Amino acid sequence: MTGDQLAGELISIRPGIPIILCTGFSDENDVKRAKAMGVKGFLMKPVTTGDLAEMVRKILDEITGGLLVNESGQADSITQVKEIRG
Repeated sequence: MTGDQLAGELISIRPGIPIILCTGFSDENDVKRAKAMGVKGFLMKPVTTGDLAEMVRKILDEITGGLLVNESGQADSITQVKEIRG
């Protein structure tokens, strides 16, 4: 199963699941298709730890609205997550 096939299966089971695809080869159409499918992020290999961390932070900020989530799953409405700048 390819990464985009796996992403499609996961999205069909849990719509809105935050998925980041990492690939060694693609074109603009692949990125557009992945985004249309619901993939939240797209990285080209080789992926550095910093690039992956920045993408994960970006996606988490998007899905939580920039709010920290505590252990009980509740958003902390006071503490804003500091955005990572590249």
